[in-house]
Amino acid sequence: MKLRRSLGAFGRGMALVVLMAACSSTTPPTVTDSGSPGLAPVSSSIGPTGGSVAAGEVVTLTIPANALPSATNITLSVGGASPAGASRFSEVVTFEPAATTFKTPATVSFGFTGDAARAAVFWSSSDGATWEKLATTVVGGRATASITHFSRGFVGDGAGTFPGLAGGGAKCGASFTEGCFGCYQRACPTEFAKCFGDKPAPGAIVGACKSYGECVCACTSPEDCKKCSLDATCGACNESSGLFTCATKACASACGG
Repeated sequence: MKLRRSLGAFGRGMALVVLMAACSSTTPPTVTDSGSPGLAPVSSSIGPTGGSVAAGEVVTLTIPANALPSATNITLSVGGASPAGASRFSEVVTFEPAATTFKTPATVSFGFTGDAARAAVFWSSSDGATWEKLATTVVGGRATASITHFSRGFVGDGAGTFPGLAGGGAKCGASFTEGCFGCYQRACPTEFAKCFGDKPAPGAIVGACKSYGECVCACTSPEDCKKCSLDATCGACNESSGLFTCATKACASACGG
C-alpha cells in the first residue's frame, strides 16, 4: 500500500515537472502566411434590383441595379494566403461565383489596418494568375474600389510591388517620364495605363505628379489624345500647367497645335 502511494505521488510530481517545463518554454510558435482562418462564408442572393452583402467588418460588397441579369447566389469567403511578397493590410476575400461579371461596376469596401496614405485595393484576374491595383478611396479606416468581375481581393501597400502584380506601370512605362512613372506606381490608378478616359477623373494624376515635373502622355491618335485630356476636350495637348505634353503631330493637330 505504501509503495503504491509513493508511486502515485511520484507520477503526479513528474507530471507537474513536465507541465512546468512546457509552460516555461521560450520556443516561439511557428507562424505561416496562410491567411487567417476567417469567418464562415457569407451568402446572399442578389438580382437585377441590386443589393449588398457583408462579411462582418472585413468587407462589404454593393451591387447596383441592372448589374446582374438574374438572381445570383453571392458568396464571400474570408481568409487565405496573400500573394507572395505583398504587404497586406486586410484579410484576403474570395468572391463567388468565380468570374461573375457586371454590366455596371460593383463596389467593394474593405476594413483594414495600415497606413491610410498608402492603402490600395488589389484585385486578382478572373483566372487568378495576376493581380491589379485598383483606384482606391480611403475614408475612416475603409478602402473602397470598383470591380467588374469576381475573383479575390485585399487591401495592401499601394506603394509596394510583388510578383504577379500587373498594370503597376508596366503597360505605360513608355508613355511617361521616369518621375511620373514612379508617381503612377505610388498613387495613380491602374486605369491610367489605358490613358484614363472613364474613371476616376484623369485630373487625379495632376496632383499626384506635380512634384515630379513633366508627365508625357504618349498619344497615338486624336481619339487617344481626347481620352488623356483633363477635360475630355484635348486639354492634355495644351494644358497650361505643362504637366502633360502631346507626343504626336496628330494629337497636336487635333488640339489646334
